[in-house]
Amino acid sequence: MTTQEKIEFKELYNEIIKAKKHIIGLKDNWDDNESPSFNQEQWKRAIDYLKELSKNYFSKYKLIIQTPKILPVADTSIDITWRSQSMDFTINFPYDLKELPCFYGKDTEGNELEGIISTDNLNSVILLWLITHR
Repeated sequence: MTTQEKIEFKELYNEIIKAKKHIIGLKDNWDDNESPSFNQEQWKRAIDYLKELSKNYFSKYKLIIQTPKILPVADTSIDITWRSQSMDFTINFPYDLKELPCFYGKDTEGNELEGIISTDNLNSVILLWLITHR
């Protein structure tokens, strides 16, 4: 791994650390709409997926995945969002761990991609979208 690749991976992990402090630190009623606080299992599910995705992206394409934003959502789900000049793409991890993540992407050419899918199958969809819109 080159020095540049190490720096780029560090940016991803710094975003994860920053987002964890913020999201896990939110208390009940954090949005003034009586939403519950986020839980460790929910956080772990989203971040484990992001880590796996970034490793698979590097393994397959020898590139570092663009660092996404990791954000709390008013319905107490967690969004992982990538934005570039050519596209927006979000994976949403619901509060209820029994629910599957959903995703939505749109590019500047008007192509859209959305669905609900298990994390086991999500990689094949996400990897192709992210490399195509790099």
